[in-house]
Amino acid sequence: MTERQFVTRACRMPDPTVRLWMLGLLLWKVASLAVAADVTVQPAAGGGFVVKDSAGTTDRFRVQDNGQVTLPAVPAAATQTQGLCIAASGVLGPCAGGGGGSYSAGTGLSLTGSTFSVAAPYQLPQACGTNQVPQWNGTTWICGNGGSGGSLGGSGTAGYLPIWSAATTLANSLINQNGGNVGIGAAAPVNLLQVGDTPGFSGNYLALGNGVQVMSFAVTPAGPIWYSNTGFSLKSTIGDANVGIGGPAAAHNLDVYGGNAQIGLKNMANNSAATISKYTNRMEVSPDDAFQISVGGLANPHFWIGSNGNVGVGTTAPASRLQIGSVGGTGYGGDDIAFGNGTEASGITQTPTVAQWYSTTNIALFGGGLGNQYGRVGINTATPGYPLDVRNYVLGPTASMGYFNGTAYYVAGIPILRYENITPQVSIRAESQILATEFDAYSDARIKDIDGISNGARDLDTLAAVDVTNYTLKDKVKYGNQPFKKVIAQQVEKVYPQVVSKHVDFIPNVYRTADAVTKTAAGTLLHFENAHGLSTGARRLRLLTPDDPAMQEVGIVSIPSARDVVIDAPQLTSDKVFVYGEEVDDFRTVDYEGLTALNISATQEVARRLARQQADFAALFADKDAEVAELRDQLARQQARVAELESLAADVGEIQGQLAALKRNAAGAQWHDAILRP
Repeated sequence: MTERQFVTRACRMPDPTVRLWMLGLLLWKVASLAVAADVTVQPAAGGGFVVKDSAGTTDRFRVQDNGQVTLPAVPAAATQTQGLCIAASGVLGPCAGGGGGSYSAGTGLSLTGSTFSVAAPYQLPQACGTNQVPQWNGTTWICGNGGSGGSLGGSGTAGYLPIWSAATTLANSLINQNGGNVGIGAAAPVNLLQVGDTPGFSGNYLALGNGVQVMSFAVTPAGPIWYSNTGFSLKSTIGDANVGIGGPAAAHNLDVYGGNAQIGLKNMANNSAATISKYTNRMEVSPDDAFQISVGGLANPHFWIGSNGNVGVGTTAPASRLQIGSVGGTGYGGDDIAFGNGTEASGITQTPTVAQWYSTTNIALFGGGLGNQYGRVGINTATPGYPLDVRNYVLGPTASMGYFNGTAYYVAGIPILRYENITPQVSIRAESQILATEFDAYSDARIKDIDGISNGARDLDTLAAVDVTNYTLKDKVKYGNQPFKKVIAQQVEKVYPQVVSKHVDFIPNVYRTADAVTKTAAGTLLHFENAHGLSTGARRLRLLTPDDPAMQEVGIVSIPSARDVVIDAPQLTSDKVFVYGEEVDDFRTVDYEGLTALNISATQEVARRLARQQADFAALFADKDAEVAELRDQLARQQARVAELESLAADVGEIQGQLAALKRNAAGAQWHDAILRP
């Protein structure tokens, strides 16, 4: 085994002592050979000669094949006093002068070892006399006397910039440096640049104060900030001045420029904010709470927009989307438009199907100006020709209609009525009576195709089958116990169906307050202690709540039981709900005009029958009169005969008397018999 192999293997031994001993042997061998010849270490390309620590994991000394020498442990080693320098030939050794080398840049500043020095022409005078100051004479620094040749006097305070208080006297100026802060008229500035005394303001880039009022400028990551413990006022000595922010020269007192220019307002008392913005197509005011326009002070809220979007005119608490004035305690709220005088109010609401106008008072429409008693109101027309002019119509349910045929067709002086199954064109519908001095219906014969006169006998029979009924209405709130004497549609329908029509409406088959109102995921649940009476196919309900004076119509989601119903009413907030009843599609109405026509025809039949009866009675009476006269004649004759018979009877009596006398005087029976026999 060669020495090289022996050393290599010894260095791989785990025992650090053996490895260290063998490394020393190697170094001794190398040193002994250096006298005679060089020992060459030739690493492979990209490799190097390396000395590692005892663990063999950390480089201590490395020479790469490209000549780079590395001492990785030196930066972490203890500092030493001797500098190490490299000669131009690459030889390592102590620096010349014991300081660590020299440097000169040709500017009068040089480094020799660890000492910097300034060349003589650039050195300040080191031996100036009292009150002398260094002066540059164009070539070098000399000791001078303040420029005029006199002696220099005065004194100052550390940190202050000196100022010539006289020709040869220096004193404190107003400018003072305190650490990194500079003050003007400030003994101990606490801002980067401070002018005057600024109590309570520190750490700013610029601060100005007079010991009481202060303003400052600061630069933060969010942007520059201007602070002040007083108000701001921008004034110009030339009159009206213009101020511009973020743009060219201002054209107004204040111009704010930007892609979307904005002005932000912040209330530090409650941290509320507002933003005024100018976008491409609009200006926007966006407060956190409300927007108000007041003429004459905050107590005059002429215009108000609340945080909920409601707009008020003359009020700061609009309960509707637009409220004008106060609605007082009327409860009007949630409308699209509401207006009032503090006592009475009106509300206008647009629903999905109709626009509704509510009011605590009557509603009067004056066309043609206030107080004009001859104005006109048009519905579906811009040119009303009458006080109320209704144009257009809705097709009503098909029914038998009666109407006058005109002045050319009369029976016994009464206009003829005609019936026909038609679909009426309805322009006005009234739930109850219509009061007028006269009702005029179109009845010109020239607009009709006359088909004949109604059969009065059949009409009389039909009218006789119609029952007139005494009743009261179930809606006691509206009608109370007012008695009515009229017909019942279902009964009339059986005998005279052409005057009965069917349409959609609500019936009071519930007519009571729900005992419980509960919000559920499916809708609002109305619970009744007793059966509600709704049909299984009910689809809509009409109900009333305390916060709305008008009936509401809502959809039915489901009917879970005979005492429960779920409705679709997300707007419902009250826990008290009065249910009127369900919507039906066969609500019946009676055409009383048709019944009137039927009555007229039946009355005419009765009149005709009465006339015939009167004629019959007259003929009968005439016949009876003749019979009575004949009977009277017969009676007279009989009475004469009776008188004659009575005269004969008297004669007979006289004869009988004579015979009696003869009998008394007769002498014998034979003679008596002869006289008696003829």
